[in-house]
Amino acid sequence: MNIDIQGAEQQPQNQALPFVVRVEVVTSATYTDYVQLIQNGKKVSPSSKQAYLVYSDSASNIYQISGATIELRYNIAEIDPCGEAIVTVGIVYNRRIEADFDLGQLR
Repeated sequence: MNIDIQGAEQQPQNQALPFVVRVEVVTSATYTDYVQLIQNGKKVSPSSKQAYLVYSDSASNIYQISGATIELRYNIAEIDPCGEAIVTVGIVYNRRIEADFDLGQLR
């Protein structure tokens, strides 16, 4: 599940790869606390969080922050690989976006 080809040669043989959720938010702030993975009705806690800024070049030679890519990594042992998972993104003004995934179909 979620095999990382580029890092495979560096990945120790006896260590499981993480389950990764990556969301791109189009805004000027980073919302790592608002992205959640829910499985079996419970929030799964990530083992690590990372945010990368996304830059826009709408004007020639002028770059500005247009959003962020948020990456959450999860211990694979805490994820049901055949179950359903919901990724939620909470945005300002209490709006929430959800995407449902059948992990068994994604394998």
